[in-house]
Amino acid sequence: MGTDKPRFSITVSDELFQDIEDFRFENRYQSRSEATVKLIELGMIALKRYSREANMSEKEYMRITAAEFEERYKDSPTIEIPVEIISNDLPSTSE
Repeated sequence: MGTDKPRFSITVSDELFQDIEDFRFENRYQSRSEATVKLIELGMIALKRYSREANMSEKEYMRITAAEFEERYKDSPTIEIPVEIISNDLPSTSE
């Protein structure tokens, strides 16, 4: 079964690969690809939330560096994202 969705490949460190696998199994995603897409979506949600808290425009938040984002949340154990966003029972926003 093919798809018309864009595809791309990424290379990750062994540690990140294991983090993705752990997320996949803990949340019962059928495929690594599905889990990776969800992690990207969650990252985008967190990035947008950060930009709103920092009073940034939509264009500005796309230029936030990883270092800036990490600095903002370095003392936060978690970024709260409602569990229903993580749930694999809900349709992905990328579909």
